[in-house]
Amino acid sequence: MKKLILIIAMAMITMTSYAVQKAITDKGEEVLLYDNGTWRFANEGKNKPTEFKYNKNKYYKSKKATFPLKSKKNDVMVWLDPKKWSFEKSKSNSEAEYQFLLKGQDLHGLLIAEAIEIKVETLVNIAH
Repeated sequence: MKKLILIIAMAMITMTSYAVQKAITDKGEEVLLYDNGTWRFANEGKNKPTEFKYNKNKYYKSKKATFPLKSKKNDVMVWLDPKKWSFEKSKSNSEAEYQFLLKGQDLHGLLIAEAIEIKVETLVNIAH
């Protein structure tokens, strides 16, 4: 509940002069924020909430991934298998925090950890 209040407060601070702003809670629920400081769930009063297709597969960290690499920009961490992957602070991409290389192969990766606003529907489509 504290996170919901924090998200709503942050959204209200960044509000412009629009009558209604949409925001997403930390649980993915869409809320409507009004200029008078009140809010309500966007799907309140509707018969059925929006359904999203999502990948139901569960993913697990490999036991060989023993090295945690934490972002300094965001609350994000990746686990690496240090026998397979090397990494360094990114030099080739100013947006990336780290760059990765699969040892002995031509496979590269980047860690870009940034907080952006994105609609849940859009995120589902991107991740799918």
